[in-house]
Amino acid sequence: MNSSPLYLQIRDRLLSDIAAGIFQNGSFIPTERELSELFTVSRKTIRSALAELEGQGVLTRVQGRGTQITYNTVGVSAPMDFIALVASAQSPFFREFYSWFGEEAERHDSLVIFKEDSKGKLFRKEGLLQMFFRKGVRNLVVWPYNFEIDLEMIARARGLGMNVVFFDEEVETKSADAVLLDNKDSMSRLCRKMLAKKIPKKGILYLTFSDVSLRAVRERTDVFKQKIGGRILEIPFAEQSEDKLESVLSELKKNLPRGIICATAELAVTLRHVLLGWGIANEKVAISCIDDLPGMDGLGITRIAQPMKKFAHLTYELLRKQNESGRDWKAKVYRLKGKLLKG
Repeated sequence: MNSSPLYLQIRDRLLSDIAAGIFQNGSFIPTERELSELFTVSRKTIRSALAELEGQGVLTRVQGRGTQITYNTVGVSAPMDFIALVASAQSPFFREFYSWFGEEAERHDSLVIFKEDSKGKLFRKEGLLQMFFRKGVRNLVVWPYNFEIDLEMIARARGLGMNVVFFDEEVETKSADAVLLDNKDSMSRLCRKMLAKKIPKKGILYLTFSDVSLRAVRERTDVFKQKIGGRILEIPFAEQSEDKLESVLSELKKNLPRGIICATAELAVTLRHVLLGWGIANEKVAISCIDDLPGMDGLGITRIAQPMKKFAHLTYELLRKQNESGRDWKAKVYRLKGKLLKG
């Protein structure tokens, strides 16, 4: 049984309807009389509920027209007791980030609630935002790993009073901060290291994905084109397993590049295993990539390791700053430099 005051119950029901998209941003909600009849409560209770939503910046009284839904675009002061983390556990880097972020949250007496989203459809699921608001969750971290985000849903979350940070990807929205690796700097450093090996540009291959729309992947490709301009081989994301990659690379067997830069660490490791299976020693083909995985030290792969501990700390701090900055908050993108590890 819900023991909270009746006007707060009405407030939460209105929030739930707005979160579900029943009432759209910019639209006018029913009158006090209509809401009183709809919820079978007094108009005084309705007025108290609407006053709560006005105070949160969700509603605005428009003279002569009624009460309009107006999404927040500012930081929202809210308890940080709970932080929702929506991500794909399939990412090999998730556990490292989750571990650091969990420690950061625990130091500040916050509890992280993880919601698995491997296909990018969780935010399209009916009821997710309503559940967050019903449970008092007002802080959200999203890791958009190889999927598209429903930006309308994110704008709705911000508009209704939720602070949001994206991790590992820059997203075109004014509703969230973003924390990610400086991909341009990272790829530039890998290109310089490869060229320092005296490998001609035409002898360097870039291996990436043909069907991944993430901006980070596109940025890495663009820098390779600018710095080296060598051959680019794109493969479907699903074909990075060893047997499928071996089939894709079989055409290179007769004329192997002397250097190969990979878009991700998974791709680099799989590539090295394929080459070793062909009897090609590490020193014959230089491989580099962005990201680091356990067990890469013995494979002769130069890579940029992402600063996960710094990412976790900054992500938490940005949520805190959104809570504190109020109307002064503006969405920003924060790019951190990674550490070069020699293969």
